[in-house]
Amino acid sequence: MHRKRIFILLAQFFILAADAKPSNWSFDKNVEVFFDVSGQEVREKQANNVNNRILDLPKYTGLFELRPDFKLSSDRSKIVLRPQYTVRSMQIEHYFPDETISRTIGKAQLNDFFIENLWTDSFTTVAGLQVYQWGPAELINPSNPLFTFAREQRGLNYKEKGKVLVRSNWSPNQNWSLMLIGEPMSNGEAELRAGEQFNEKGLVKGEWRSKSSLNYVGVVAGREREQRFFFGEYFNFTPWDGFSFYADARHPQGYTAWIPRTTSGFVELRDDQLYDPTNFYTISVAGIRWESRNDFRLEFVHNGVGWDKNLFERSLASLSQISPFTASNFSRFYRPGFDLLTENYIYASLRIPDLGKKQNITLYFFNLHSLTDDSGMVQGAVDKPFTDTIVGYGELAANYGKDNTEFKLLSDNFFRFGVRLVF
Repeated sequence: MHRKRIFILLAQFFILAADAKPSNWSFDKNVEVFFDVSGQEVREKQANNVNNRILDLPKYTGLFELRPDFKLSSDRSKIVLRPQYTVRSMQIEHYFPDETISRTIGKAQLNDFFIENLWTDSFTTVAGLQVYQWGPAELINPSNPLFTFAREQRGLNYKEKGKVLVRSNWSPNQNWSLMLIGEPMSNGEAELRAGEQFNEKGLVKGEWRSKSSLNYVGVVAGREREQRFFFGEYFNFTPWDGFSFYADARHPQGYTAWIPRTTSGFVELRDDQLYDPTNFYTISVAGIRWESRNDFRLEFVHNGVGWDKNLFERSLASLSQISPFTASNFSRFYRPGFDLLTENYIYASLRIPDLGKKQNITLYFFNLHSLTDDSGMVQGAVDKPFTDTIVGYGELAANYGKDNTEFKLLSDNFFRFGVRLVF
């Protein structure tokens, strides 16, 4: 959304806040400010990014980000507005011949802007730009087709942009809930598959929870991308305190993605129907969680619509050929229509809180490993509050595997260090 429209919405919001106060409304606000520097070792000799002249990946990036959070609320209603303004100053290095390019980019956007109404004690509606997630898993929850996986989502300063959703929720008691969700329009972000046009989505979700909320099961069905019918399910079961196992799955009927095919002697990524439109495919995750002093997860992810090893290698090879399709192949390779590129993964995470003399340091460790080509990423992170309003954080990540495997395509390692201020 353009910066001018964001300022207009902000002005309207504050006018409403000023007028509403005498009518038993309350106005709350806080602001998060991020300052950080990051860097990565770019793999300049890869066919998918020769000498870094195709993707222009930055070697170093300085970031300033402003995230106001405004809330206007009464007993039965709430209006939330969360704009964001980001400035990135980047140093990009090209190779053979070597040259350094400096580039600064500013961007203003709305992450969230919604109104929530509690009509009765059991019926609620929410409409507007919002993030709404469900499911027990940490890496992905496939039963939710509205939000997709992002490689940077494990970052400590990551903030997902909301989708334009209309939700109604009926909870007749503490155990049961029934929800209708529609996505009538795009939030302006690119779709999962390059070149794909936005289509309205809609679904119904039912869920049962135990009195403690430790055990729950849900079912979902509706229309997802490109109006495909799907159904899904998820559950979490806690047999004893601190230990649970869970699963989450979606089954789309048919699928459309960019697949390598030979056209006039050249490999082209096309949207041919590799997937039978009458069949149901499965995208799923199953995992265990152990919570004591630490929080450990281990998850297995099956991406039943992803490329197998042969399709991945052929898709990657299409980027190094000289053909009429090279340019389109590049955009389609990085956005083929999947959350994850290949078929099967193992994900592990560990959170260790309350470290240090003041017990205010938290360590995080993540590992995402592809079983298709034995490549992967390991990441460590730390955050520590210095005062009530200043938090420091740092991240280190390394990609491993052979050349031309999924996690060794772009960079070898990555770091980020910064501070978050809260007012």
